[in-house]
Amino acid sequence: MTKPTKEKIVLALEQSIIIWEWLAEVGTKDKENCPHIDTRQFRNFCPLCDLAGRTCFCCPVRNELNQCVTDSIYGHWVDSHSSEQLKEIAKSILNILKTKLQEITAQ
Repeated sequence: MTKPTKEKIVLALEQSIIIWEWLAEVGTKDKENCPHIDTRQFRNFCPLCDLAGRTCFCCPVRNELNQCVTDSIYGHWVDSHSSEQLKEIAKSILNILKTKLQEITAQ
């Protein structure tokens, strides 16, 4: 797989930010029900997973999210059952995404 262009990375991050803003607001794990964007078009309901394809090494936030593995911030979000905890973890992921978007657009 070829490395995604800056434009594609920015778009995927912007789309992800929309999804995670909603998740941080409502405290759910149901990414597929986001009313602001049709997440069903993306692999794993995630624009970044879709961008990366089958290899997480192409994901622009893989280091920050520890490759979405069990012992990562994303893994803790997946394992959480409390709406309040889901909101807090989603806010943390959202901050990571926003920081990464700022880094990439500043280049």
